[in-house]
Amino acid sequence: MNENEKKATGLERICESRFPDGQVMERWRVVADEAGCELRSGLYEAWHENGQTREEGAYKSGKKTGVWKRFSGNGQLESEWEYADGAPVDGRFVRFHSNGQKKEEGDWFDGLKHGLWRLWDEAGAKIGEGQFD
Repeated sequence: MNENEKKATGLERICESRFPDGQVMERWRVVADEAGCELRSGLYEAWHENGQTREEGAYKSGKKTGVWKRFSGNGQLESEWEYADGAPVDGRFVRFHSNGQKKEEGDWFDGLKHGLWRLWDEAGAKIGEGQFD
Protein backbone atom coordinates (compact mmCIF):
# COMPACT_ATOMS: atom_id res chain seq x y z
CA MET A 1 0.00 0.00 0.00
CA ASN A 2 1.47 3.39 -0.95
CA GLU A 3 1.35 6.53 1.22
CA ASN A 4 -1.61 8.01 -0.73
CA GLU A 5 -3.72 4.90 -0.22
CA LYS A 6 -2.80 4.81 3.46
CA LYS A 7 -4.09 8.36 3.95
CA ALA A 8 -7.36 7.83 2.05
CA THR A 9 -10.44 9.18 3.82
CA GLY A 10 -12.24 6.55 5.88
CA LEU A 11 -9.41 4.05 5.74
CA GLU A 12 -9.06 2.34 9.07
CA ARG A 13 -6.48 0.12 10.69
CA ILE A 14 -5.80 -1.50 14.04
CA CYS A 15 -2.69 -0.34 15.94
CA GLU A 16 -0.92 -2.11 18.79
CA SER A 17 1.99 -1.56 21.13
CA ARG A 18 3.66 -4.51 22.82
CA PHE A 19 5.58 -5.41 25.95
CA PRO A 20 9.21 -6.57 25.42
CA ASP A 21 8.03 -10.20 25.51
CA GLY A 22 5.72 -9.55 22.54
CA GLN A 23 2.45 -9.58 24.48
CA VAL A 24 -0.01 -6.85 23.46
CA MET A 25 0.15 -3.83 25.82
CA GLU A 26 -2.53 -1.71 24.12
CA ARG A 27 -4.73 -1.80 21.01
CA TRP A 28 -6.66 0.95 19.25
CA ARG A 29 -8.17 1.74 15.87
CA VAL A 30 -7.38 4.74 13.68
CA VAL A 31 -9.46 6.19 10.85
CA ALA A 32 -8.35 8.78 8.30
CA ASP A 33 -10.42 11.98 8.33
CA GLU A 34 -11.23 14.24 5.33
CA ALA A 35 -7.75 15.81 5.48
CA GLY A 36 -6.10 12.38 5.56
CA CYS A 37 -5.06 12.68 9.21
CA GLU A 38 -5.29 9.49 11.22
CA LEU A 39 -7.46 9.84 14.32
CA ARG A 40 -8.21 7.29 17.02
CA SER A 41 -11.74 5.98 16.67
CA GLY A 42 -13.65 3.23 18.43
CA LEU A 43 -12.57 0.83 21.15
CA TYR A 44 -9.32 1.34 23.08
CA GLU A 45 -7.94 -1.50 25.21
CA ALA A 46 -4.81 -1.78 27.38
CA TRP A 47 -3.46 -4.61 29.51
CA HIS A 48 -1.09 -5.14 32.43
CA GLU A 49 1.90 -7.44 31.82
CA ASN A 50 0.02 -10.25 33.59
CA GLY A 51 -2.72 -10.09 30.92
CA GLN A 52 -5.34 -8.40 33.11
CA THR A 53 -7.20 -5.45 31.56
CA ARG A 54 -5.59 -2.14 32.58
CA GLU A 55 -7.87 0.35 30.79
CA GLU A 56 -10.79 0.39 28.39
CA GLY A 57 -12.72 3.12 26.68
CA ALA A 58 -13.51 4.58 23.28
CA TYR A 59 -12.43 7.38 20.98
CA LYS A 60 -14.44 9.43 18.53
CA SER A 61 -12.64 11.70 16.07
CA GLY A 62 -9.43 11.35 18.07
CA LYS A 63 -10.97 12.31 21.42
CA LYS A 64 -12.00 10.21 24.43
CA THR A 65 -15.72 9.61 24.63
CA GLY A 66 -18.08 7.67 26.86
CA VAL A 67 -17.14 5.80 30.03
CA TRP A 68 -13.45 4.98 30.56
CA LYS A 69 -12.46 2.38 33.15
CA ARG A 70 -9.10 1.66 34.80
CA PHE A 71 -8.31 -1.64 36.50
CA SER A 72 -5.62 -2.79 38.95
CA GLY A 73 -3.22 -5.60 38.11
CA ASN A 74 -5.51 -8.07 39.86
CA GLY A 75 -8.48 -7.09 37.68
CA GLN A 76 -10.33 -4.92 40.21
CA LEU A 77 -12.00 -1.77 38.93
CA GLU A 78 -9.98 1.28 40.09
CA SER A 79 -11.91 4.15 38.53
CA GLU A 80 -14.62 5.15 36.08
CA TRP A 81 -14.77 8.47 34.35
CA GLU A 82 -17.05 9.70 31.58
CA TYR A 83 -15.69 11.78 28.71
CA ALA A 84 -17.30 13.87 25.98
CA ASP A 85 -15.34 15.53 23.18
CA GLY A 86 -12.07 14.56 24.89
CA ALA A 87 -12.78 16.14 28.28
CA PRO A 88 -14.15 14.69 31.53
CA VAL A 89 -17.89 15.18 31.83
CA ASP A 90 -19.35 16.94 34.84
CA GLY A 91 -20.82 14.39 37.17
CA ARG A 92 -20.05 11.42 39.40
CA PHE A 93 -16.50 10.09 39.82
CA VAL A 94 -15.74 6.86 41.65
CA ARG A 95 -12.35 5.33 42.48
CA PHE A 96 -11.76 1.93 44.08
CA HIS A 97 -9.04 0.27 46.17
CA SER A 98 -7.26 -2.71 44.55
CA ASN A 99 -9.45 -5.07 46.64
CA GLY A 100 -12.63 -3.65 45.05
CA GLN A 101 -13.72 -1.51 48.02
CA LYS A 102 -14.78 2.03 47.18
CA LYS A 103 -11.98 4.53 47.87
CA GLU A 104 -13.36 7.89 46.79
CA GLU A 105 -16.61 9.25 45.40
CA GLY A 106 -17.83 12.68 44.47
CA ASP A 107 -18.92 15.00 41.67
CA TRP A 108 -17.01 17.20 39.25
CA PHE A 109 -18.31 20.49 37.87
CA ASP A 110 -16.39 22.70 35.42
CA GLY A 111 -13.23 20.65 36.03
CA LEU A 112 -13.32 21.02 39.83
CA LYS A 113 -14.50 18.88 42.74
CA HIS A 114 -18.01 19.94 43.67
CA GLY A 115 -20.41 19.06 46.44
CA LEU A 116 -19.91 16.25 48.92
CA TRP A 117 -16.86 13.97 48.50
CA ARG A 118 -16.38 10.85 50.60
CA LEU A 119 -13.31 8.68 51.31
CA TRP A 120 -13.14 5.06 52.54
CA ASP A 121 -10.30 2.82 53.71
CA GLU A 122 -9.54 -0.60 52.18
CA ALA A 123 -11.88 -2.31 54.66
CA GLY A 124 -14.80 -0.14 53.52
CA ALA A 125 -14.95 2.13 56.61
CA LYS A 126 -15.60 5.81 55.88
CA ILE A 127 -12.49 7.81 56.79
CA GLY A 128 -13.52 11.27 55.69
CA GLU A 129 -15.73 13.57 53.74
CA GLY A 130 -15.59 17.14 52.63
CA GLN A 131 -17.72 19.72 50.92
CA PHE A 132 -16.47 21.51 47.81
CA ASP A 133 -18.21 24.54 46.33
